[in-house]
Amino acid sequence: MTYNIKSNIAIIASILIIIGGLGVLLGLVWPALIDLNAAKQEREQKKEEKTAKENLVERIRILASQFDSLAPGTLEKIERAMPRGQNVPDVLTQLENMASESNLILDSADFTPAAARTAEADILKAKSLTASLALKGDYPAFSRWLDLFESNSRLFDIRSVDFNLSSRERNLFTLKIKFLIYYQ
Repeated sequence: MTYNIKSNIAIIASILIIIGGLGVLLGLVWPALIDLNAAKQEREQKKEEKTAKENLVERIRILASQFDSLAPGTLEKIERAMPRGQNVPDVLTQLENMASESNLILDSADFTPAAARTAEADILKAKSLTASLALKGDYPAFSRWLDLFESNSRLFDIRSVDFNLSSRERNLFTLKIKFLIYYQ
């Protein structure tokens, strides 16, 4: 029996040594495996960031080449459509010129900062100014003025139009128009 007890003790000791070795091995190797897995994930993330940056650089190169290939005068047209700053005196001059070309009387003009950002302004990445005008004249003159307004190089966005008869005997109308003026 001594042989069996000694051999059982040896087997149990061997098993305990193996389990202890596995425990130490897992205690040392497992954290290293976790660190290795985290490093792999970080590496993948860095690869994705690098790819995204390379794609961005390529898009910028394409935009730069498109910008370089713009026809002469294109930038000036864009600047006239949406100039830097409100530039109310220039807008008022344009509106008065359109009124006089159409045989209308510019009765009043009011400019105020836009109360809230509009979806259009967000899309354009622009600021806006609210303008309210009152014009007097006959219907054909209003039609000519609206044609001029529509073809103006400045970027406008009509919000409301109110058309009233002001004098029946002379066929004079009053047009009240509210619109947004966009600027950078």
